[in-house]
Amino acid sequence: MSDKPNLIYIYADTLGYSTLGFNSDEYAYTPNLDALASSACVLTNAVSSHPVRAPYDASLFTGKYTPSTGVVMNGLRICPEHETFASALENDGYETCYIGRWNLYSNKFSNSSSSKNSFVPKGENRLGFNGFFASFSHTDDIMSKSCYYLDTKEKIQAGKYEPDAERALAVSRIEEMSKTDKPFAMFLSLSAPREAWSKANVPESFYSLFDETEFPNLPNESAVNDIHADGWSKFAPGKFKNLNEMKRAYYAMTANIDMNVGRIIAAVKKFGLIDNTVIVFTSSRGEMFASHGRRGANTFYEEAVRVPFIIKWGERFSGVNAQCLSTPDIMPTLLSVLGVKIPDSVEGRDESRSIFSSNADDNVCLMMGSGPAAMFGDGYEWRAVRTKKYTYAKYLIDSREYLFDNENDPYQMKNLAGNKDYYHIKAVLVAKMFGRMGEVGDKFEKNAYYKKNRIKKRIVQPKNN
Repeated sequence: MSDKPNLIYIYADTLGYSTLGFNSDEYAYTPNLDALASSACVLTNAVSSHPVRAPYDASLFTGKYTPSTGVVMNGLRICPEHETFASALENDGYETCYIGRWNLYSNKFSNSSSSKNSFVPKGENRLGFNGFFASFSHTDDIMSKSCYYLDTKEKIQAGKYEPDAERALAVSRIEEMSKTDKPFAMFLSLSAPREAWSKANVPESFYSLFDETEFPNLPNESAVNDIHADGWSKFAPGKFKNLNEMKRAYYAMTANIDMNVGRIIAAVKKFGLIDNTVIVFTSSRGEMFASHGRRGANTFYEEAVRVPFIIKWGERFSGVNAQCLSTPDIMPTLLSVLGVKIPDSVEGRDESRSIFSSNADDNVCLMMGSGPAAMFGDGYEWRAVRTKKYTYAKYLIDSREYLFDNENDPYQMKNLAGNKDYYHIKAVLVAKMFGRMGEVGDKFEKNAYYKKNRIKKRIVQPKNN
């Protein structure tokens, strides 16, 4: 067994901060995550810097913001020019492993379940993951059509519910890697919760936990679409009446994720790795479910950007920590925890000192949207900044501003941007937002800028081109 700590980074597909038992959701069934949180450090102000899956992954694996990665939406292939999370780990002697959907190779939006979208050939497009690599097909039917690829285009049928198959592969790899003296880093991207939010897309044993649950309407739910919602974000007419059914599927999927995390933790203990393994559980983004008249997560509202973040390393971390942490901060923070050199190219901030000390600093999280979730189009670009107390956001198309006091207005229903009593607070946040944007070279460009200057046939080109 290596003296260096291992890393197991588990992240759900679409799981918001507030919909978990340890965050006081009385409807959630998450006993394993609740137990993990009770013995670990829980960051209460972790956010997705760009709450769309491919942009999130690009920032996670490079430690950079979207303007630097060029991955402004789903269905784009990242340019493999970056120093990455995996390459930094491998350079320090780690064996790397990736299991789940890989969202940074496909350069097609349609026919997403084909091998052209799901199979990732060995080499630079795996961004430094040179160890075990299982890329799952991008199918919406995760009940019966789940399959994955290893190092060839041979399609391997999962034969079970997709998150269960991903967990089974993870447990098998943990067992194998526990037999060596080499430290390992595993990234497990669980394919749920995810649309379609339906009874047919989740095992009956989990759906039955919620089949009679009546979820209350949240104060900020609206059947009127947000004026800044793109076609993917609009809540279609008639869908509003199906909210209860959609939430039942969502909570059932979350219960399944909880079970799978519990089995992974049990395996880590069984193989004698629990005291020397850094375990992280988080999510790429949340889900709006009609809050503020939106679906999906391509927005700055809390339901979309605020995500759970649990970090455990034996008994070293504990308690609730109000530290603000954004997606590009994850790579440098975890590399620092592991004692691995942080690449100079990283734009995120190392927040490990706060995690070790349990004292939150004054870090401000920059968040952004660079257009629709998957199709090119101007008019939906926004930038935002979040502190431990406030969210400030601004749209490019009409310069409309939003300011929320998240502590006193958790559903973000009172826009304080035009309130003269908050003028100074808004001015400070504006300065912080544009200051951070300047530090990372973000010029708040339109979506068309990337299509014209950075992307060719949905493949991101080197930044200097």
